[in-house]
Amino acid sequence: MLRLYTAFHAAGITVDEEVFNDYLAIKYLRNTIVHGEWDEEQKHWLEQHGFPTDTRKLTEEHLDRMLHVNQNMMFYMALTSLPAPGASLSSKPVRLDESTTRQEDGNGILRLQDLNRIIWNNMDRMHMALYKAIEQAATNRIVGATG
Repeated sequence: MLRLYTAFHAAGITVDEEVFNDYLAIKYLRNTIVHGEWDEEQKHWLEQHGFPTDTRKLTEEHLDRMLHVNQNMMFYMALTSLPAPGASLSSKPVRLDESTTRQEDGNGILRLQDLNRIIWNNMDRMHMALYKAIEQAATNRIVGATG
């Protein structure tokens, strides 16, 4: 990731290192889900950058953060075609404000782009319902066995 970060700087685009660190964490999380195994260095990177190593503990906050990183990376990619050769840019890191990248549930009308959020929220609710049911069943079984 350091090479990608450095390449943007070499192109005259001062990007936010935190966005790149989160991008790498998300990439590691994706690799773990797709390939079904952990690399200890990648696991440590996730923990260092505030992402859970148990995918069942991903929250809406993590999803918002992933969206924020994605939109920043897309913005950085767009910036690569804008500066004229030799143009000097600001030394201040470029980063979209989180209020710009956060999804809002405005008017209640569902659109196609809402589908990912709807599926994510349903999965989160199902996870919580199943967890509570399993916890209740386990508690009842333990109480029944000792009573």
